[in-house]
Amino acid sequence: MKTIHVLALLLTTMLFTSCSNSSLDVVPPYLYTFHLKFVDAENNNVLEDLDANFLAASFSVAPSSKEEVEAFGVKSVKIGDELYLEVGVASNPNKQLESIDFNLISEEIFNDDENHQVKTVWKWENRIDNTPFEIILGDRNLNSKVVTSSFKYFIVEL
Repeated sequence: MKTIHVLALLLTTMLFTSCSNSSLDVVPPYLYTFHLKFVDAENNNVLEDLDANFLAASFSVAPSSKEEVEAFGVKSVKIGDELYLEVGVASNPNKQLESIDFNLISEEIFNDDENHQVKTVWKWENRIDNTPFEIILGDRNLNSKVVTSSFKYFIVEL
């Protein structure tokens, strides 16, 4: 009887210690998404007149943030009646980023071929919910507009 208890205890211990090697125990990456709206002096949405694919190709992760970013994507999205540039990033699963740097080179938007640095600063509410706390283009903070609790965008005034 004592042998059965010892074997049961040993099997139970082995069962619980081997569970963590399961392929289902993969930690998901942290996700970061923000929206930009580009407006001219008359408050017209400049994205409406641009080739969104070309603009998306002009946006890249800066070398200072490349090691911490696993995936990156840029696309134009229509939300309501407005067109926005949506930037999405996934970081390494074990690291919450407080800032991510990007490069934006677009003669169509800025009327030059210079690199315009975009720095994003993130505020984490919990493991899943994060919001861009601040976005800096060059040396100026971009104004944000909260549309709903789940949608906020930043305005790039040209």
